[in-house]
Amino acid sequence: MQKTVKNRSVFIKLILYLLVVALLTTTIVCIVACSKKSYDDNYIVIEFSNKYAVFTIPKDASIKVQKQNKYYVFEHVREMKKKEFDNLVQYKFDNTDSGNNTFRIEKDGCITKAGYFQKQGDFVITLGGKEDLYKTNKYEILPQGYSGVEDLMLTNIGDNYFKIMDIGETFDLKLFRNNMIINNNISNVEIEPNFELDILNGDSISFDKKNESNFKITAIKQGITQIKIKYQAIEVLNNNNFFCYNASNNNHEVIATFAVGENYFVDNQLKINGNKFDSEFDTIYFDGNNSVAELISIDADKVICNNEEVQKNNNSYDLKIINGANIVQIIKGNKSQFLTIYGAKITIKSDIADNKIKLKIDGIYNILPKMSGLYNPTQRYNSSNSHTNGSFLQLIMANDEVLDANYLSQYFYKDNSQIQFELKDEYLVDGKLVVGAQFYTEWWGSDLGEHRNITDNGISNNLSAKCNSKYLGYFDSFIIDID
Repeated sequence: MQKTVKNRSVFIKLILYLLVVALLTTTIVCIVACSKKSYDDNYIVIEFSNKYAVFTIPKDASIKVQKQNKYYVFEHVREMKKKEFDNLVQYKFDNTDSGNNTFRIEKDGCITKAGYFQKQGDFVITLGGKEDLYKTNKYEILPQGYSGVEDLMLTNIGDNYFKIMDIGETFDLKLFRNNMIINNNISNVEIEPNFELDILNGDSISFDKKNESNFKITAIKQGITQIKIKYQAIEVLNNNNFFCYNASNNNHEVIATFAVGENYFVDNQLKINGNKFDSEFDTIYFDGNNSVAELISIDADKVICNNEEVQKNNNSYDLKIINGANIVQIIKGNKSQFLTIYGAKITIKSDIADNKIKLKIDGIYNILPKMSGLYNPTQRYNSSNSHTNGSFLQLIMANDEVLDANYLSQYFYKDNSQIQFELKDEYLVDGKLVVGAQFYTEWWGSDLGEHRNITDNGISNNLSAKCNSKYLGYFDSFIIDID
């Protein structure tokens, strides 16, 4: 009797053992199956923990991890472990001290996927084999509340997009998106999209891409070469979402002229509409088909604008400015200078009721960027100790009275272009409301143009940033129908 009980006990233990083995086998199979299912060569899988950051990507894609040491200075971070299986490669990085780490994953024909390291979270995103690199942004709101401010760029070429070089000389072309893609407004860890250069005409230079936003330009023969600079769309992981930042704005892609040899000059006395002109920050705005800008150039023999010669009036020339990039050539003897002038067609919306007028001007560019360590647009802050005004449109009435538009945003400041006022007789000219405009900009930091002096040593926090202000751009006066 005891033997039977003992045998039964052994039998039950055997059954339980077999059940445990079966369950473990099933679990392992499920884990492997699930893992295989989640790792697909059409997708990127990102797994963050307190210790590790693991990226599983297709073999025909590449990954780069960087640590930002200073603004505009990055250190390459090597993986701890690399493993290949099927059509995939898995990279493991240390994530214990990764506060300033960024990643970017690239594959030909696909939008770059980039982002910031974090302490937890699993993400799966498709690379997208045939996505249009210049499609409309599929997200309306970007991190920090940015929306639509991703359309412009800055360079270190100069204030008129004109660079003179000697044969054999090299130039380190640095490019920056406006506004910066950053993780937050405090630490400002930056990610740049992929810039690209297209030669429009000429063969006096060659270029090599050093990284996504840096090119080595080499002067190889005498002559003129014009290039178009633009950048591609990029999707960035920030916290728990990927956000797609648009590609360049077609109306404001940079067109620059590189001149090699001795037949070129720079006229530092050149003025547009009576003032020194900066092609990066000054735009000429108009609400008709075009604008006319007065160029003053002492002793010029000939001026050509958009391939058409301009008639001279004493020392000035009336340039016909159209929407987009306008290329101007100034000729003195056997030497030439070039500059790019951007024109932008604006839309004026008016609403008149009970002798009150509400105006909204659309089409103004967010031309003043936030650039870490250099420029930071102010907000409107009324304080006797540290009064700041922000950036906003101003209307200039016929009696020279200046009216300020409503202030809404510190960074997306082209929203600050709506104004409401009471109609007064002194605003009228021959019974018509004739209005001028100007855009006031204010920022903490360096003088405009200082971004052109960023070196490989980068920039630190500017703890003693001064408050600067300037009027950027030029507006044609316009007539508002009050009937």
